[in-house]
Amino acid sequence: MEENGDNKSIRSKGRHMLSFKISNLLSSINLPPLFVDESAKVQQCLLSEGCEIYGTIEKSVVYSGVKIGKGARIKNTVILPNTIIEKNAWIENAVIGSQTVVKNGVIIVSKDPNAHLMVVGNNVTVDPALHDIGSKNNVLTVSS
Repeated sequence: MEENGDNKSIRSKGRHMLSFKISNLLSSINLPPLFVDESAKVQQCLLSEGCEIYGTIEKSVVYSGVKIGKGARIKNTVILPNTIIEKNAWIENAVIGSQTVVKNGVIIVSKDPNAHLMVVGNNVTVDPALHDIGSKNNVLTVSS
């Protein structure tokens, strides 16, 4: 079945408008570049624009706008956007929600060696004053 000239023109304009809208959307997102401090250690990670890395991070995925403080240790973890991991925090095998703050010295590591993953929700502040939360398995250990 053949298309007439009008249908081809309409489809062509539609594609152009779609690509224009997508490119406008992408160009309207102005994130600062990724910053990795010279004292930071990064191995096998996927880091997004807008992150500031000052600590040690290994085999992890870090979304935009995340700040990882000096002395923090992150391993096998996904950190969602706009989260702050303060200095000397230790996080392993976890997913940290967006807009969350993990305070100085907090440890988020499972006490169970067979546990798969620790999860901290969105918009949470994890503070050392909380000490210990959860049950024996898959606990969020918070210590200063």
